[in-house]
Amino acid sequence: MRAAAVAWHSVRHLPVPLQLASLAGWLLAVLAEYKGPLASLCLTYVLDAGATMARISVAFDNASPLLLLSWLCMLLAMMPPLLGSPLLHVWHGSLPRRRLRAVALFVSSYTVVWCFAGLALVPISLLLFGLFAESDLLRICLGVVIALAWQRTLMKRNSLRLCRARPVLAEFDAKAEGDPLRFGATHGI
Repeated sequence: MRAAAVAWHSVRHLPVPLQLASLAGWLLAVLAEYKGPLASLCLTYVLDAGATMARISVAFDNASPLLLLSWLCMLLAMMPPLLGSPLLHVWHGSLPRRRLRAVALFVSSYTVVWCFAGLALVPISLLLFGLFAESDLLRICLGVVIALAWQRTLMKRNSLRLCRARPVLAEFDAKAEGDPLRFGATHGI
């Protein structure tokens, strides 16, 4: 029950535009999954890793725009709750006439980082799914082991430190354009 209370507290204090963006992303993801490329890649039975790699190759060759749209729907659904504090920092750290542009630059660079991450994460997850398709228990155990290993890494601690960092944003000149871009990319990484 505690996790649900924490989640509700986080959503309740999220700015309304971010709540609406997340809701829109979830709706688009649900609608897109019925016929989207990610749905055809989520395999329930695969003969071998070679067949999985062939499906990944076909999906990336033929449906890359649709795959990107599916990935962007997922980002829109899941990322706004994580961006409340950084976006408020960008908003309040920019001059009023530059606020919308600074937020757009932050979101753009953040999204680009996650689109490049998707180029690696989607094939890796599908390959692992194909390799361990015959055993749900083995897939679950592998996921738990990877998650627990990640929790103990120095990279995870450094990532959290970077996510909590709130750099000073320049208000004038080219730095006023570059600082939100760098902050968005750093936060995305």
